Amino acid sequence: MYIEMDEPLKIPNDDKEWLVRRIADVKDKSCYMDILDLIHTGELDYTVNSNGVYFNLASVPDAVIHKITAIVSKYEKRKRQREPTR
Repeated sequence: MYIEMDEPLKIPNDDKEWLVRRIADVKDKSCYMDILDLIHTGELDYTVNSNGVYFNLASVPDAVIHKITAIVSKYEKRKRQREPTR
């Protein structure tokens, strides 16, 4: 059975909190820049100060959160591939 959906599934707050931790764990400037580009082109609110760029994930549409998750997953995969095997 195939169900076509216009909107991605609603993302629970727990998953959003987990995504925040995943973003922090990546520690790759390119990943952060890709996320910022997505936030900026989506015309979403964010603030910049000497400590970095901040945005409220709770106010980001779920479709954009899915894209951010894909970006983070891509960088996590690259990180795993670079790590030496034991």
